[in-house]
Amino acid sequence: MNTGVVAADHLITDAAGVLSPGWMEISDGRIVALHQGRPQQEAPLLCEAGGVVMPAFVNAHAHLALGSFGGIGDDLPFAEWLRHAMIPAIERGTADREIFASGAAQSIAMLVAGGVGCVADSFLDPASVPLLAGSGMRAFFGLEVFGSRAESEDAFIAEFEEGHELPELGAPLMQLGHAPHTLFTCPPKVLTAVMAHARRRGLRCTLHVDESVEEHEFFTRGTGPLAEHYRREGVLGRYRCNASPVRQLADLGLLGPDLLAVHVVQADADDIALLAASHTPVVHCPRSNLMLACGIAPVAEMLAAGVTLALGTDSLASVPTLDMFEEMRTLLLVQRGQSRSTTGLGAIDAFHAATLGGARALGLDKQIGTLEAGKRADFVRLELPVVINERRDPVSRVVWEGQVEQVTHTFVDGRDLLAELSE
Repeated sequence: MNTGVVAADHLITDAAGVLSPGWMEISDGRIVALHQGRPQQEAPLLCEAGGVVMPAFVNAHAHLALGSFGGIGDDLPFAEWLRHAMIPAIERGTADREIFASGAAQSIAMLVAGGVGCVADSFLDPASVPLLAGSGMRAFFGLEVFGSRAESEDAFIAEFEEGHELPELGAPLMQLGHAPHTLFTCPPKVLTAVMAHARRRGLRCTLHVDESVEEHEFFTRGTGPLAEHYRREGVLGRYRCNASPVRQLADLGLLGPDLLAVHVVQADADDIALLAASHTPVVHCPRSNLMLACGIAPVAEMLAAGVTLALGTDSLASVPTLDMFEEMRTLLLVQRGQSRSTTGLGAIDAFHAATLGGARALGLDKQIGTLEAGKRADFVRLELPVVINERRDPVSRVVWEGQVEQVTHTFVDGRDLLAELSE
């Protein structure tokens, strides 16, 4: 059933709007109207009245198929984590694709339980695609592309353009696109060809950008472990090692609103200006960045420059849970700790990044990300504990006190996916 009424003690319409109490009318998976107060009409309730109702989270970066690899590289430096943990794990999954499928199933269940209605997933194997389609979630899937080890870049590009087929898809709530993995695993010639291929077809791309100190050192100075690796492989000449990754993307004409730039931890003021001018959204994954000791992204500076900021978890290989509540809190705590200030970055910013920011980054802000008449009925109900002399507003309570265990319903297009998951 996706037609009825939702009534809440606090109906959070967006990061800056709350109806306390409030209710909304849902018909055929779409929000028809929102009202202050309690329902005055006889209509079926889609979920129990009360609690907090808010837009469903948008997790703008994950690798769902890695759900079986939690803890594989704890305490390893970034380059060693890639080489000695991730690559062997992916090789095991490539040999036995059921590992990827079970990991994706575990990840999807965790997302729905945590109030996520939309996810941007990317991986080299499309094992998650049929599972996402069957789950009822709204999703983007980017099929990863590499190329750094290709014997011939021209041959690799030709093979990609002829045979890099995206999976067959019959799910109306899913988008497909490409995911060139990183600038150091997709040399400039390959990266440009992949992005051009996607843009000719109107497809979105997602790309890890300037995540680690090692990546930044490689591209700006041509030194460090990545440089040594590619020198041994005999392919160092395929790369430019004289500018930041963001500057290189700008010089190649690859920045833009159809590219999700993920991480961007090492960016400086010039990089941020390029991202803002090109309307390139950035996906921030604070817990993964900390877990892998990549550093602290200049989030406040990005927001001040007008960059669209989304929030993602990354995968269970680099975070313990796919928990958007924890990501919101970590974003704020780390930024405040670094700046030694509570001004300029508050709960409203974290909530926005976890909802409308992600929707905007995926080109879905006309459909989801806020609760408005005409938008799709993607929303979450929470049962926050009762407090005496409550001082925080509902948005601040969700950000600072919200827990996965408090999620009672996760609706997408008017369907209660959490209830279906429990059946």
